[in-house]
Amino acid sequence: MLCRKHRGARRITVHVSASRGVWVTLPFYQSFRDAENVVKLNRQWIERTYKKAKHDHEQAQPLRDKLAAIDALQAKRSLTLRLGELAQRHGFCFRRVSIRNQRTRWGSCSSKQCISLNVKLMLLPEELRDYVMLHELVHTRVHNHSPAFYAELDKVAENRRHLTTRLKEISLHEL
Repeated sequence: MLCRKHRGARRITVHVSASRGVWVTLPFYQSFRDAENVVKLNRQWIERTYKKAKHDHEQAQPLRDKLAAIDALQAKRSLTLRLGELAQRHGFCFRRVSIRNQRTRWGSCSSKQCISLNVKLMLLPEELRDYVMLHELVHTRVHNHSPAFYAELDKVAENRRHLTTRLKEISLHEL
């Protein structure tokens, strides 16, 4: 377990990751003994969370192996082409697309209608990949997650709730 003090921390936080282990962040004004007590109080949660993270990490290993084999240029071509097809089919416009290897997001859309997609989308089944792209395309019209956004998304993405659930089951940060 790693313990570190951070100027911006307002409270003691415990982080758990299969690849990085357990680490605790605490404000400068708190002692390491306080952090130790928090860890003791949350020991069961930490063990349970670490076990799940380790399982997710092991399950994701084949995907990480596939990711290493993905040609970045081919992924950019493929994702950009598919995004264009979906935009044209559903009447969306976007200015630019970028493909990046992100740790926490499948995609994003800026207020200037620039869409960023995660190269790890190449690891997903086509219907989930399309769903993420449609989600970002809807953001070119509705820039938030309001009921209006979801109403618009429901028009273009069948089974939205089911697809969202499936996507959440994939631990992106472990890929």
